[in-house]
Amino acid sequence: MIRLDKRLSACVSLVEKGSFAADVGTDHAYIPIWLVKNNVCSRCVASDVNAGPVESAKKNIALNGVSENVTVVCANGLEDGAFDGCDNIIIAGMGGELIAEILDKTDRPKSASRLILQPMTKQDTLRRYLWDNGYEIIYDEPIEADRLYQLFAARYIGEKTEYTELDTQIGKHENISRGVASLVRARISALEKSARGTEISGGDPSKVRKLIKELENLL
Repeated sequence: MIRLDKRLSACVSLVEKGSFAADVGTDHAYIPIWLVKNNVCSRCVASDVNAGPVESAKKNIALNGVSENVTVVCANGLEDGAFDGCDNIIIAGMGGELIAEILDKTDRPKSASRLILQPMTKQDTLRRYLWDNGYEIIYDEPIEADRLYQLFAARYIGEKTEYTELDTQIGKHENISRGVASLVRARISALEKSARGTEISGGDPSKVRKLIKELENLL
C-alpha cells in the first residue's frame, strides 16, 4: 500500500470522491495510485514531461495492480487528449509561475470542478494569476510538515476577484489560525531579507516595509 507524506496527504484530501483526477508532474504516481486504492477515484491520469518519471510511474502502477485504472502519459502540462473529461486536476511540487503557465495553455482547467495546487515557490504569483483570470480560490491553507508548504483549491467562475497585496502573500483569511500565523511569520522573514537586499542595492524598500507592517499587525 502506498503511504503518502503529510504534504501529499493534504493534497489528496481535497480530491472529490468519484472524480476523474489528473496528476500533472506525477513523478512516481503515488497520488493516482493512492486515489484508486483508497476508492476516491476509479480512474486517473498520471502525467510527466520527462520519460524517466513516466517509466517509474508505469512500474509503480503495475506493481500496485491499478494499470486498468490509471492512464500514464508523457505530456507537457495539460496538453494531451488523455486529460479530456478530467474534473479534478492536481499540480503539486512545482513553482507557482510554472503552475500558472500550465493552467494558461489550455481551457481544460476552466471545465474542471476543482484544481488542487501545491506551489513550492512564487505562491503570490499563482494567487494573482488565479484571481486575475476568473478563478475562485476555495481553499488556501499552509501545511506544516518538514517545512511550511502552501496548498490551494480553486475553480473557474469567470469573474475576476479583487485582492490586496497582503492577500497575495497569505491568501484571504477571516481568522488567523496557528498554521496561517506560521505562514505570516515566514513571509515577514522572507520580506525582511528582500527589503535589506533592496536597501543594499540602493533601492526603495518602502512598499515592502509597508507590507511587512501589515503582516505584523495580524499577529
